[in-house]
Amino acid sequence: MALKLQEGFKKLASTIELEVAGFHKDYKRVNELAELYFLLITGDEEGKLLEQFTPREDATQFKQRVNLTQLITPSITEKIMQPFYKVSRIDNVKKGVIFEGKGNSETDKNIKEVEKAFLGFNGDISLDGFMETEYVDLMFTDPNAFIIVEFDDFDEKEMKAKPFPYIASSKEAINYKYVNNVLEYLVVRKEIEYLSEVKGKASKKEGFEFRIYLNDNVIKLVQVDEKLGGIEWSNIDIDEWEDISRVKIGGDVFAISVGEPNAGQVQACRVGYKRDIATQGRTMVSPMQPAVPRMMKTIKSISELDLTTTLHTFPQKIQYVENCKGVTGDTCRGGRNQKNGKCKECKGSGVSIHKSSADAITFPMPKDKEDMMDLNNLLVYKNPPVELIKWQDEYIEKLERKSLTDVFVSESLSQATKTMTATEKELDMESIYDTLFPYANKFSSCYIKFGTITAIFIDNEKAVIIHKFPKDFKLKTERALLADLKAAKDADAPPFLKTEIENDIATKVYADNPIMMRKYKVKQQHIPFSGKTPEEITMSINMNLTTKFDKILYANFDSIIQEIEQEGIGNEVDFYLMPYDKRAEVIKAKVDQYVTKIDDEKSSASSFNSEDLDEGE
Repeated sequence: MALKLQEGFKKLASTIELEVAGFHKDYKRVNELAELYFLLITGDEEGKLLEQFTPREDATQFKQRVNLTQLITPSITEKIMQPFYKVSRIDNVKKGVIFEGKGNSETDKNIKEVEKAFLGFNGDISLDGFMETEYVDLMFTDPNAFIIVEFDDFDEKEMKAKPFPYIASSKEAINYKYVNNVLEYLVVRKEIEYLSEVKGKASKKEGFEFRIYLNDNVIKLVQVDEKLGGIEWSNIDIDEWEDISRVKIGGDVFAISVGEPNAGQVQACRVGYKRDIATQGRTMVSPMQPAVPRMMKTIKSISELDLTTTLHTFPQKIQYVENCKGVTGDTCRGGRNQKNGKCKECKGSGVSIHKSSADAITFPMPKDKEDMMDLNNLLVYKNPPVELIKWQDEYIEKLERKSLTDVFVSESLSQATKTMTATEKELDMESIYDTLFPYANKFSSCYIKFGTITAIFIDNEKAVIIHKFPKDFKLKTERALLADLKAAKDADAPPFLKTEIENDIATKVYADNPIMMRKYKVKQQHIPFSGKTPEEITMSINMNLTTKFDKILYANFDSIIQEIEQEGIGNEVDFYLMPYDKRAEVIKAKVDQYVTKIDDEKSSASSFNSEDLDEGE
């Protein structure tokens, strides 16, 4: 049951007064998850995800580990997120704005107003663009955030509201309640700065702005200087809020205002759709949650690999060296000079080392051949064992592949090369669709809510927003669809199945050209023998199993439609916007013209062939 204005005010005031104790019971968990998701997706602040793995690793060594570690979780999460970005671009999405009743000029005007509001929903980003990008990002980083449709103050006599989205993070959404899966209220806390007078001087202090969103009202409390004073909240009748300027809650003072957007529902939608079992479904988790444990393993493993590669995996040079002789007039004594300072030649090492490609290690030629040294024994390079490094690298690669499998229950998106039968591939893709389907339902639900509230705020409350994904996502390329069409033809599949595949191909080809897509659909409604093979069509014609009308239309379809289209342009009539019955009449008239023309040409040819020939010819 929706909260009344007075009940909503009491809920807001008690939430403020109780502070953290008044927040929703899962507040700590949802914020911990949001921080974890953000770190995994961005790869920032590796130190928060790494731990000191051994007691012998001191603070300096741990800092070195953090500096050397380059996390790969951002690349893993990017691969997981990509299919979710594609969902909004799949074929056959049913969406639009309609008004109940018969269409007229006023209805068309209202539809255009709503569509215009959608185009400017998020600045220069449309509602569709917002849902395709920012909504997906929020779904992964902060699934317990709320998207609220707001509008600024405006002059009702001269203009209409301009709705826009405000994102209340899980940190800001401090209290809310769902009843039968319907949001009853939402309390949001935002950090602000306000002016406070201290010893006659104004200074900035940190404070909060609180809002509670109800079905038809929004109560806003903005913290102000406590010296201004206010009425104790328990003594306030919020229905008479126009007579109240400030309210006192728990020692703090707030300026009060009440808005009346009259949305008929709480104007917010929680982002997430995947229920958190740990909270019995009260909150949500990111779609990548099943892969989080495995990604946490990659953090430790990649850290060990980076550390080993940097500190140990390089060729070791071992060589005999001469003792340093020092500089002229100052003999080196084990790295120290005559004044017990560092030797200027060896810098305190006490040995003479080959330092660059321009140098050469030289030895005096001995008088006796037996005193000559084997130069191969003077210097040797030792390569480190790579078996462990190779194992670590393969283990990390396996973790990465398995992370994708954890989310999609499928091997199709991993980089592993695996031979699968056609049935296995189909089942594998079905697993991906099963993962994306609940997300698509949530996408549509939020889209409809944002669209409906936007329409209400611009005084088009009778608008009906439609958005629905097909149950079969068909996330296939044109090449894959062509292969399906070939397989359907080879298997002698029913005509309707081949027609459906052809429609899917056309939808992809004309995805960015709605005019051509409309023309294709209109032509498909009138072309004879749709879905039949060329052999079946030829047999039907040769055995006279079809009408003369269908024969002529099929044989001359493109020419007939092109002539009709050109004639329509000359008469300022769009053939493709006509009702079906009207189009059928126009096509029949044109076919009749073709029949007459063909019969006339046949008659002329017959007359020519039957002329009397001269005797002997």
